[in-house]
Amino acid sequence: MTLQTSFRRLRQSKFARDTAVLQIGKTGATLLSAISSLIAWRVLGPEINGVFNLALGFVTLWHTLDLTGIPTSISTHLGMAVGTRDARDILDALAVYVRVTTMVNLTITALIVLLGPVVTTRLYEGDSQIGVLAAGLAFTAIADSFYNFVIIGLQSRRQMRTIAFMSIANQLVLTLCVLAAVILIPSAAGLVGARLVYSYTTMLLALWIYARERQAVEPTLPSLITVARRAQRVPTRKYLWFGFANAVDKNLAAYFTHLPLQLVGTLAGARAAGFLGLALNGISYLSILTSAVFDNMQAVVPQMVGRKEFARLRRAFPRVLIVLALGSMFVYGALALFAPQLMPPVLGDRWIPAIPAVMALALLGIVTTVGGVLGPLYRALNVMWRIIAIKIVSLVAGLAIGYGLITQWHITPAPFAIATPEPYLSLLESYAAQSGAWTINLIFIISVTLTTVVALRELWRR
Repeated sequence: MTLQTSFRRLRQSKFARDTAVLQIGKTGATLLSAISSLIAWRVLGPEINGVFNLALGFVTLWHTLDLTGIPTSISTHLGMAVGTRDARDILDALAVYVRVTTMVNLTITALIVLLGPVVTTRLYEGDSQIGVLAAGLAFTAIADSFYNFVIIGLQSRRQMRTIAFMSIANQLVLTLCVLAAVILIPSAAGLVGARLVYSYTTMLLALWIYARERQAVEPTLPSLITVARRAQRVPTRKYLWFGFANAVDKNLAAYFTHLPLQLVGTLAGARAAGFLGLALNGISYLSILTSAVFDNMQAVVPQMVGRKEFARLRRAFPRVLIVLALGSMFVYGALALFAPQLMPPVLGDRWIPAIPAVMALALLGIVTTVGGVLGPLYRALNVMWRIIAIKIVSLVAGLAIGYGLITQWHITPAPFAIATPEPYLSLLESYAAQSGAWTINLIFIISVTLTTVVALRELWRR
């Protein structure tokens, strides 16, 4: 096959076209998000950003109480329903999403508001600031769930151009909100306010787009009023067991990063957590380069499994893994190589202690790029409980080793010589952040390696 023929076939592939459109949207959104984050990191510094990251991580940990797993479950069910063009199943899936996520988010928000300040006062030596900020951030979950409702609906019908537009609009709103906060209220509270305005603005935008686009592609999606009415009486039992498995899986994945981050913050302080938070944010921005593939796989894989196209999926999946592995090595290798030269002029000297954590987490980027496409596969193949067992083992083993590393943060890491107290403290905090980064790396390496073996063996068996 000639190169010209291969290129022509690639252009004719809907998967390739959808991925390219999504990637353009993701890249534009990433650039906008990076601008707002760079300004916040540079102007507000490690401590304020560290406090905000701790509050955000605290809210995320509370949401691990949500064991319904409905967002991921409904995404899979809806993809299968669209594949078979079953209008009743499409309506029920969307109605279940609205009913369950609304009830859960209202409950968790109330718990964070009531208990968050009390819990953080005990965790952070009498300081309730993080709990108060978390109480404000808790209200974003309600709006974010409705934004996600629209994304799930459009993704199931592979309306990737609309999703790409929404990605750029979403990040444009976030950028403007963060800029306003940095100028008007340069504090962690200002960032919380910016996040609230952003969440509810993008929710309204998404619902407007859904009303316009729901009939643009077959099969049509039900109106918002129809979904709301059905949500009042739709049976949820058949969705909840599969959803519960997805919730446990998702919450364990959240623990992979948030527990080490909270551990660093508790043992070494907000500045150290800020350094690790910066490194995690940097990896998340670069991951946008492959997120289009993940989103497209989430739309395509459930439909292929629903149609029992296992042979076709078996041929395509290893090729996707190989391409992603090679691409991620190039991207994240460049990050590790150039971070020491680029970070000081871009972010300022205050963020120099974060460089070792950024370089360490380049490995996380490679591992999660490969592991990210496994999620749609093992969910569609319904091997959730085997993957959950893998994640529990990975988390326990990684935290046991990582705790030993992080608790040594107050001991001078040889062979550095220290001249003044301030560089000495920064060096120790840098060591704490780097130890947290290697803890996260270890957890993900164990998990992704074992998950790859289990998921691919099941696909081969089918």
